[in-house]
Amino acid sequence: MKYSFILSVLSALLFVAEGAFAQIRAYTEDGIQVLLYPDGTWSASRDPFGSDYGRRPGIVPFDPNESRVDILGGDLKSVEIMIRGEIVFVLKNGYLDNIRIIDPRGYQLFNMKTGEAVRTARNNVIFDRNRIVRYGRYDFEYAFHDGALERVGPYDIEYEFPNKRVERIGNLKIEYDFFTDRIERIGGVSLHFDGIRGPLDRVSGSNEGVILTFF
Repeated sequence: MKYSFILSVLSALLFVAEGAFAQIRAYTEDGIQVLLYPDGTWSASRDPFGSDYGRRPGIVPFDPNESRVDILGGDLKSVEIMIRGEIVFVLKNGYLDNIRIIDPRGYQLFNMKTGEAVRTARNNVIFDRNRIVRYGRYDFEYAFHDGALERVGPYDIEYEFPNKRVERIGNLKIEYDFFTDRIERIGGVSLHFDGIRGPLDRVSGSNEGVILTFF
């Protein structure tokens, strides 16, 4: 991918970075987020769904029908599941780590992990006993016996017993490799490995309206 920056702006940003920050965020002309470092180098952001999901509002809106699988590296035990371009479930080592809600432009509206929530006339926010119970049209429901999140809007969340790894989100069944704990299936997408503990060989299948990003 060709990255294009306005040199004068880049120089100014790097000057600020040298004086105050280890790294800063910038954007290519097509809205993709990258990280700039004080020594003048850069790298593509490894967090595709960061504070603004790697995109500027109004640039390259998400297609709610897009189906894609991105492999960023890692041990393939963690994944971000974006459904219909509006909600992202984050699993780390199979466990529910975060939920984010975004608008059609890719701008983050709600981050469950940090508690950040954009309040608008259409997106009312309700907390009860320091936990979110409603954001916009999404209701959050919790299990009575252990407080585990069990439903967000139309998406039921089911867990393995007794280890509490996520085994289903909505209609997406999640399966793990018995020997390595790597994710081997999410809904209609399968990850095929070369041997029992070998590297990823290929990815097959798709889920309509779902973008999977392994990290």
